[in-house]
Amino acid sequence: MSVDKKKTDKEAMKAQEKIVNGFKELRAQQQDILSDLSLLEGDMRELWGVIKVMKTLPSDMRELWGVIKVMKTLPSERKVLRVVGDISLETTVEQDLKKKHLEFNERADAHRSLLKKLEEKAVEINDYQKEHSIRILNEDEIAELQKKNQIQFRS
Repeated sequence: MSVDKKKTDKEAMKAQEKIVNGFKELRAQQQDILSDLSLLEGDMRELWGVIKVMKTLPSDMRELWGVIKVMKTLPSERKVLRVVGDISLETTVEQDLKKKHLEFNERADAHRSLLKKLEEKAVEINDYQKEHSIRILNEDEIAELQKKNQIQFRS
């Protein structure tokens, strides 16, 4: 009978480990989405700043007044050199603005998509937690359980 109990205990431990590993995987996926979102938001801020400077001068960008003043005087068909890596591309002011807007809109769509994925992943994690009765312990609870020798940390 004790052999059956040990076998049952091992199976229960394996099942719990599988649940914990599944939860960790979901959290890792959520962190990946957050990381992608953060990078995209940085790119969008940088790109949006360029678009605003090329179109008009916001009051908080007085130091760029000289550049803006010159760009406003340029005709839309004026040639612009855009450096991409080691290559210089020649376009017009109008074309460059259109490309910047298109790129920004694509990134905005990607941003919305990542936000939606993040929300879906949060719901999935919550459902997983409820389904498997997972409770996250705070530091005080962990310390208390360690004192009672009820939990051990595994490396």
